[in-house]
Amino acid sequence: FFNADLGHVSPEMVDWLKRLILQVSNGKFDEILLEFVEEWREGELLPRLDLIQLQETAWMTRIQRLLQRDLVIDPTNQDLSPLEGAFLALNYKIIDANHLSDLISAHLIPKLSRCVRGWLKSPQVDFEEVAEWYMAWKDLMPEELKEDEAVLNGFGTILSVINDHLT
Repeated sequence: FFNADLGHVSPEMVDWLKRLILQVSNGKFDEILLEFVEEWREGELLPRLDLIQLQETAWMTRIQRLLQRDLVIDPTNQDLSPLEGAFLALNYKIIDANHLSDLISAHLIPKLSRCVRGWLKSPQVDFEEVAEWYMAWKDLMPEELKEDEAVLNGFGTILSVINDHLT
């Protein structure tokens, strides 16, 4: 991304964008994303479609890292801020629903599947609690993703794992 030809975009703007995107971490995501939206999107400082696409690719990479690295699935002490950051990016139209669906399918769904498989191996498993946990995760999805085929299939796979343990 940082080696792309940005044409007539000033070096200052490129440096600002580099600093901004490189700072994105779980703790600062909301603040930096809001700054990006205010300064770049609403300020109409993005005159070229190819630059917009480059920025969206850079943001998608950071959102992927939030879901891949920072989101840890823990039924007893869940920190949802990385996922909330990804949903915020969807709300601000930094990432579209199709791209976020791909990231959720690739990173969140496998984590949820691993967690539920481990949980179901416990001899003291409470299936009602597992069902509530499953529904809570499914309900977390924004409206744009609730009917997405990849997301539905992913949650269907998790439900199959749960059902397999009931029989």
